[in-house]
Amino acid sequence: MLVTALALLIVLLSMSVAVAAVMGVLGMALNNFYSFMPLHKAMGEIIWNGSSEYILFAIPLFVMLGEILLRAGIAARAYNAVALWLSWLPGGLMHANIGTCAMFAATSGSSVATAATVGTVAIPEIKKRGYNEALFLGTIAAGGTLGILIPPSINFILYGLLTNNSVPRLYLAGFIPGALLAAFFMLIVLFACLLDRRRGGNADTTVKHPGVSWPLILAGGLGAAAVAFAGFYLGLLTPRRLLIGLGLVTLGLAFVVKGKRGECVFAALVAFLPAGVLNDPNITPSEAAIYAGVVGWFVGFGLFIYRREGTPAYLALLDLIPPFAIFLVVIGTIYAGWATPTEAASLGVVASLLLAAYEGKFNFAMLRAAGEGTMRTTGIIMLIILAAQFLNFVLAAVGATDGIGNAIESLGLGKYGTLLLIIVFYLILGCFMETISMMILTTPFIYPIVTKLGWDPIWWGIVLTILIEAALITPPVGLNLYVVQGMRERGPVGDVIRGSLPFVGAMMALVFLLMLVPAVALWLPEAVMGK
Repeated sequence: MLVTALALLIVLLSMSVAVAAVMGVLGMALNNFYSFMPLHKAMGEIIWNGSSEYILFAIPLFVMLGEILLRAGIAARAYNAVALWLSWLPGGLMHANIGTCAMFAATSGSSVATAATVGTVAIPEIKKRGYNEALFLGTIAAGGTLGILIPPSINFILYGLLTNNSVPRLYLAGFIPGALLAAFFMLIVLFACLLDRRRGGNADTTVKHPGVSWPLILAGGLGAAAVAFAGFYLGLLTPRRLLIGLGLVTLGLAFVVKGKRGECVFAALVAFLPAGVLNDPNITPSEAAIYAGVVGWFVGFGLFIYRREGTPAYLALLDLIPPFAIFLVVIGTIYAGWATPTEAASLGVVASLLLAAYEGKFNFAMLRAAGEGTMRTTGIIMLIILAAQFLNFVLAAVGATDGIGNAIESLGLGKYGTLLLIIVFYLILGCFMETISMMILTTPFIYPIVTKLGWDPIWWGIVLTILIEAALITPPVGLNLYVVQGMRERGPVGDVIRGSLPFVGAMMALVFLLMLVPAVALWLPEAVMGK
């Protein structure tokens, strides 16, 4: 039975049949050949129960949120702001691609919307600045995958629904792995451009003050951290002395580099802003070092050293306020206890409409385009969900689910060996199946195996999402590959594929880190919500 089902699945997918139709046909075939009951008569009830789940209403809302943000006109300014802070690294704007994707991932919940939003702004820079085209496109495709790992995430909603786990807890668990994955992506770009400087494009319009380089800026931040740590460790510094010292240093730097009055005031505010935190007499040397290091880097780099086209870096932060505000509306209301994930998604849509109106983009044409995109995407997702639920019902009724679980357990590979086998299974399956359908189809029989082995269900939700992210950039079905390719004027899709594959390695590195240190995903939800 399992061999027949797998063969039929591969044949239908290789014929480019729509995934929802494949699952429906597979369910009907297994019903006709292996069930002694007419399971298809339960299809109506299954579809009704599946489609009436309240939390599923969050899916079209998050899709609409991404569609509105895509058309609201904030992408270009936000991208330029992130570029001002990150493009000084070897690799230039490729770091801005990843950073902006991470930022938009925290507002839309969709990988496709994230890749499309950033790609619209970033791709024209390839010719202008002479970047390695494959690697540049790869950063957009891979960065877009952060949309389903950094909250809010549509996939977390589906996983929570399928496994009866807390969606807010999943959201908290996704923050640190999402930030780490973005950092891993940037490390790949950094090393690639250090190995071959030509990949990083031509010198851009960043203006540097004479005699100052980015290693010196990093050294300044580390130096400030070291001084603060030693001062607190030896008992020579108090929180008040540290605040006064940093404030005077930042003001002094402002005048040395001939900063304007606003820059000088802002520099002092950066140093004094967390005064309430540092007023704690029990502050540890490590906490003082982190604060001093951040201030040292922020002041040295962001305020005075680097400017693009004459604009101070701190003013560019204003362009990040709109997406940050959307993030606070969506995520903040959930953890403040004011809204459920569905209600938070609706608040996000309202906030995005107000933002579009503020930007002067709110009109009937924009609403129609956003509505059409939302209905198209939601229709595809819901059709996949309902077809997969019927298929899962049939698989459970004919004993296939238990058969797969027993077959894997009979291999006797142990806790880690079985997990490695499951990881390989998802990597292979991701080459042929769309991400949402892959999660819905496999979770009913993989989830019990993973939890029986002793892995935490919230932890597995994060690992599964990362594996599904890999499917977005692995050929031949990787959706983000074709989203990015569709925005190009020329060139084969092989360029996008070649540039994206190194980032699959970063995803696997994060999976193995999570295997070794599960607390990377579990610490934050346990700290905020308890065990």
